[in-house]
Formats: sequence, structure tokens, C-alpha cells
Amino acid sequence: RGSQRQFDAVQLTYRAEAGERFYGLGAQFSSTDHGGKRVPILSQEQGIGRGLQPMTWALNRIFRGAGGQWHNTYTAIPHYISSRCRSIFAEGYDYMEFDFTTPEAITIEAIAPTGASPVLPGEG
Repeated sequence: RGSQRQFDAVQLTYRAEAGERFYGLGAQFSSTDHGGKRVPILSQEQGIGRGLQPMTWALNRIFRGAGGQWHNTYTAIPHYISSRCRSIFAEGYDYMEFDFTTPEAITIEAIAPTGASPVLPGEG
């Protein structure tokens, strides 16, 4: 009954501690500590070069994206653990981005056309 609101995106922002480092998010070969980065959770062709210049630029220019980007991976997993033993795992197949670019906050955004992805927090 009545109108039912539907959402196509969910954003969760919470506090990070000074000096906290963030690890995980699947097989990320170009980065171990994701502090200062925005990491998309999307499995895709890794490419040739993965940010190594000028190789990546040339391959992306000639072969439309064949050079890949630093975050391309075959195994993207929406789970991280921090140096403070804090962890978040998001369940589901929706596209997500983990944003560690702001030193005092972490933001997770899920683009969820099928519904909101459950988020399971853990603290050590």
C-alpha cells in the first residue's frame, strides 16, 4: 500500500583513524595499502601494462583499453581489513567502490539496481 521508495545506490561513510592502513579487496596487484585510493570492485581484463607508462597509454590509445588500469583484476572481492584489525565485507554482486581518499573517513558506495547489498561489519 502507498508508495514504495526504491533506491539504486547506497553509500556508507564512517570514521577512519589517523595512520590506519587498508588491505584486501581481492587480488590487487598494483597496490597493497589502499590508503589514498578509490578502488572499484569490478572483475575485468587486467590489460597489458596496468598503468606502466608509456606502455599503458600506447595500448589504450591503439587498442581501446588494452593497457588496463592499476585497479583492474580478475578477482575483485568487496572485503578489506585495516591495520587496526577492523574489517568490512559486503555481500552481493553489485558494483561497488571503496573510497579511502579522505584520511579521516571511509566511504563505500554500492550501485545496486537489484537492491541494496548487505554489509557485514567486523571489529577485532
